[in-house]
Amino acid sequence: MTSKTTDKLSPEVRTRAVRMVLDLSGEHPSRRAAVRSVAAKIGGTPQTLRDWVKKAEIESGQRTGVPTEMAEKLKALTGEPRAPAGQRDPTQRKRLFCDGGARPPVQAMIAS
Repeated sequence: MTSKTTDKLSPEVRTRAVRMVLDLSGEHPSRRAAVRSVAAKIGGTPQTLRDWVKKAEIESGQRTGVPTEMAEKLKALTGEPRAPAGQRDPTQRKRLFCDGGARPPVQAMIAS
């Protein structure tokens, strides 16, 4: 899922914004204040910038979490991805309702 802020800012701006937050943290009373200051300068939201900073810290090992590379490997190992909703075989799913929306009798549901 991508946001409008992520789409409109280049990777170079993102990298620089994260570096600015980390560098300015000592000059502001809190990291939150530094994030707000930098977000206003780049035209992004503080929450998006905060997420970028967290991700950068995870990638560098300064914060606990699963790095992107490891998450991608785990995702690849979990198995075959599900088919999109439009491409699923309708015969493989159970029908909970009959044509017209009526619920079948309990005995008919148990039998199937």
